[in-house]
Amino acid sequence: MVGITLIPLGVSKFMGIEYSGDGIDPLKLIAATITLFIMIGVNIWVKGKVKLYSVLIGIAAGYLLSVTFGFIGPVDFQMVSQTPLFSIPGKGSHLFRFAFNLSLVVPFTLVAIVQSLKTFGNLTTCQKLNDADWKKPDMKNIRYP
Repeated sequence: MVGITLIPLGVSKFMGIEYSGDGIDPLKLIAATITLFIMIGVNIWVKGKVKLYSVLIGIAAGYLLSVTFGFIGPVDFQMVSQTPLFSIPGKGSHLFRFAFNLSLVVPFTLVAIVQSLKTFGNLTTCQKLNDADWKKPDMKNIRYP
């Protein structure tokens, strides 16, 4: 659900669109495309453990391209260097309060059911992979303790 809601934001940032009605920024589109192709290329053509780091390699390449194209400047680096490594978000503990919203019960219940079914499917798949004579799920392994 979170991934689906992030698609519009990701696509607009990929194309360099900051606000509704903006045109596509060709330099940002080129930088994003090269970054994506680096991630895909490392994942496909590189062997060994380096393949596991394809996303990190792509992020590093994306930052280098952003600095090269001028999307990230000295002011941005200064802001990052002045930011504390650990901090509490906001200005205090008044932001941390408990609340209950009845309208969220149905979506959370659906997500809980979907995640339970996904976990059940993952465990069943693992059982299939580890047992050549697999016929049905071993419920003793899958059940809640």
